[in-house]
Amino acid sequence: MTEARLLLARALLADKQVKECLKTLAASNLDEVSAENAPRLDAQRLRLQGEARFISDDLPEAERALADAAAKFGEIGAVWSQADAQLLLGTVQLKAGRRVAAQLALLAAIDVFQRCGDRRNADRALALLMGSAGILTVSACGAVLRCRLRRLRRA
Repeated sequence: MTEARLLLARALLADKQVKECLKTLAASNLDEVSAENAPRLDAQRLRLQGEARFISDDLPEAERALADAAAKFGEIGAVWSQADAQLLLGTVQLKAGRRVAAQLALLAAIDVFQRCGDRRNADRALALLMGSAGILTVSACGAVLRCRLRRLRRA
């Protein structure tokens, strides 16, 4: 039943029915799942919840759910799913203005996608990383200039 709810939640999310997706995820019960399948299904539930929260602009909850999902996927050795969660986590962190955290998540995702031969997702993560790197470079240059101006004023 839990797997069916997760599939339904994924379909609802694809149809942009975010509130219904979140309700369906909340109704999922991992107690009815075998101990063997529970970690995988919990990670999938968190990944879907993170994406739904991101779409509804609840960035703190999206980040929390996606970080938990990535960690759980890592614990069970699902490296591609972990990278997928990290890609979305990096996207959320960029939108929240957390560029350094986003870069770390995106770099980890790129590494896995490249090792798996998944060029499409590696390119998606790289595009996000490159846009973020440009903003960080400008910010860093601005900080250096402000520091030098302060020194000149003191001298």
